[in-house]
Amino acid sequence: MLRRSGVKAAAVAALAVALCLGLATGAVARDARAAKAAVVVVKLKPLTVKVSGLKPSEPVTLRLTGDATGTVKGTASATGTVVLKLPKATLTTCSSFSLRAVGTKGSVATLKKTAGAACKPTATVDFGSSVIVIGSRFKPGEHLSVTLIADGTRTKVGIASAKGLLNLSFGALPLSNCSAYTLKITGNKGSTFKKVQPALPC
Repeated sequence: MLRRSGVKAAAVAALAVALCLGLATGAVARDARAAKAAVVVVKLKPLTVKVSGLKPSEPVTLRLTGDATGTVKGTASATGTVVLKLPKATLTTCSSFSLRAVGTKGSVATLKKTAGAACKPTATVDFGSSVIVIGSRFKPGEHLSVTLIADGTRTKVGIASAKGLLNLSFGALPLSNCSAYTLKITGNKGSTFKKVQPALPC
């Protein structure tokens, strides 16, 4: 009887230890998840960023790189969050950029965004009394080298507007909308575009 009681007591003790270990492991896992820092863009104009998962009262530096650059510093609240603004940064939904938050107590978080297919540059050629290249989705203020290859090769330089638009005239040329041509555009901020138009049976 005493032997059975001893075995039972040992089993109960082992179960209690396992339960304690399980609870401790769960608590550590929850703390690890809670401590993982994250960066979220709240809005683009002005660029407003929320950093969460920081240590309470942790000083943090946020750096922006890519289509716009900037640095801002702040301090996390008691709950480990901070909202930071970069009012001079000009970004759109088609911008490519990276945000990296580094805290003085070891917290690190990064957010990267690249332009999707719907944001890639596009352009057309209007063969009227003047041949005009009309484009969009370029980087704001980007210097663009535009080459038109048809009855010869011609290159002109244009600058995209604040909205990424291009309107560049090549003047009067002996071409029409039925002509075969190749259009190449290269920007100093990374934008590229190419279109090959075969002759049309007009």
